[in-house]
Amino acid sequence: MEEIRSFDKVDVVTELRCIEGWSTVVHWTGARFADFIAKYPPATRSGDPPDVHRRPDDLMEYVSLKTPDEGITWGWIWPVPCTRRRCSVTR
Repeated sequence: MEEIRSFDKVDVVTELRCIEGWSTVVHWTGARFADFIAKYPPATRSGDPPDVHRRPDDLMEYVSLKTPDEGITWGWIWPVPCTRRRCSVTR
C-alpha cells in the first residue's frame, strides 16, 4: 500500500451518467490507474512485457485486483479478439 500511496494524488470531478437515465456529479481522489498499470503491468501468456498494439493475443483475457483485506475485488475482461479498432491505451 505504501507504494500505491507514493503515486501522485489526482483529483477528478466529472459527471457519471448511468444507462438507466440518471446522472450525478462525482469526485474521485487517488492514484491514476494509468500510473498503477505502468508500474505493475498485467501478466501476459508469454511472460513478455504487454504490447496491446502488436501482440494483443498475448494479453490475458481477465484482470482482477483485490484490496489488501480482500473486501473489494475489481476486474474486467479485455476485448477478445482485441484489434486496433477495439483496443486503445491512454498514455
